[in-house]
Parts: sequence; C-alpha cells; structure tokens
Amino acid sequence: MEPIIKARKDPNVERVFAFVNRWMLKRYFHQIWTIGFEKLKELDPKRPVIFYANHSNWWDGLIAFYLTRDLLKIDGYLMMMAKQLRKYSFFRWIGAFSVDRDSPISAYRSLEYIADLLNDKTKQPRALWIFPQGELLANDFRPIKFLRGLDWLIKHLPEAQLVAVTFKYEFLNEQLPEVFLSFSNISNTSNINNTFMLSDQETLKTLTKKLEEDLTKQLDRLKLEVIEQKTTSYRPILKGGMSINIMYERAKKLLGL
Repeated sequence: MEPIIKARKDPNVERVFAFVNRWMLKRYFHQIWTIGFEKLKELDPKRPVIFYANHSNWWDGLIAFYLTRDLLKIDGYLMMMAKQLRKYSFFRWIGAFSVDRDSPISAYRSLEYIADLLNDKTKQPRALWIFPQGELLANDFRPIKFLRGLDWLIKHLPEAQLVAVTFKYEFLNEQLPEVFLSFSNISNTSNINNTFMLSDQETLKTLTKKLEEDLTKQLDRLKLEVIEQKTTSYRPILKGGMSINIMYERAKKLLGL
C-alpha cells in the first residue's frame, strides 16, 4: 500500500496559480453563473466547510479553487484520486491530496488526514471540496451514487458546515461554453448527526442515500432551468472571453455596416 499524498501548500505558488487560473477561466468560458451563492455569506468564518458536488468535467476542481480562494477567501483543500494526483503532482501545492478508492485502508487514512486539518483550531478555518462519486461521470448519468467517505466526515467533523454544489456546462448563445452552479442551503453537521444518530453502518447508509437523492434533485433542477432558459435569477461570478459573434457585431458597428 502506497502512502497517501499529502497537500504541500505553497502561498507563492497559490498566488501565481490563482492568476493563471483566472486567465484560463476567462479565456475558455463565456461566463460562470451561480444561484444560491449569496447564501455562502452566512457561513460561519470560525468553522470549517465541506463542499460536495457532482463531478462531470475536468474544470470542476479549478472552478472550486477560484470560488474558495478568490471569492470566499477560505483556505481550501481538494480530495483527488491518487492516480491523477501522481500524474499531476503540481496540484499538491495548491491544496490537493490523494484518496485511493482501491485501498480501503489508504482511503481511511486520507479521511483521517483531512479531518485533522479541518479540526485544527490553531489555524484559520479550512474548506474541503469532495466529489463523492469518485470519478468523472456525464452530467446526466443516473443514478448518482456516492462512495463511502462523505458520511464518515460528517460524523467526525461535528462543527463543520455542509454545502451541496452542482455543476453544469452548456453551450448556449455564444461560441464559448457557459458554466452554471447551484448552491444548497448551509447545513450543520452537528444537526445531521443528531437527526440520523450516526452510530452504525445502517444509519450511515441512510444518510448517504439521502445526500445522493438531494444532490440528484438539485442537479435535475439546475438542468431543467438551463434547458428552459429560466436563469434570470442566476448571477455571474466571472465574465470571460468574447465570442466571435460579439466581436463580429462590434466590428460591424465600428465600421458602420
């Protein structure tokens, strides 16, 4: 069994990468839209946060980094499959650490590692991004199933705040794709623990099933609103590249055509 790959955060690397990351997001996306993002203003800055989300695109982690560091100003960490982190070890410097889904013992140690980081009261509160599906799957793939881990973290992080996030990437009226994100209401893990009495495997399974169902509903609602273009309540958090059609229209106006 290989040891887990721990994060090796470097503030200087994070600073440079944040600049590059913003540039990439602006270049490759027309806009990033959110609904429910304003709820995150209610996060308690003295307590850790767990963001859990569907995972359908390579960009998910980079958008998570932008949200956490640039917008929320939280010290963020990302759980990443060991095979991918060995391939892209650079991400250790910005908060990624490994989890090996093929080794229960290694996966358990990864959970212990991040729980210790999030429970550390000597440091500023931290945030974890976790994609409990454990692999990249198409946005419309159903049923959504979670690997074990999120339930364990909820049980062992009684002071954490839990937020469900859904991602959807779509080409609409522009040459470049747009990203839509939906954020759930903030839940306190202490309340979840009290409701489900997380003392045995059956109650943990019940909790996982409830989280799966809630994320599925949230993702289905997001999909329907984008398809039906009922997005007037969405707010942009990043305005990106200019599409060819916009440049063409501006050129026509400039030339008086």
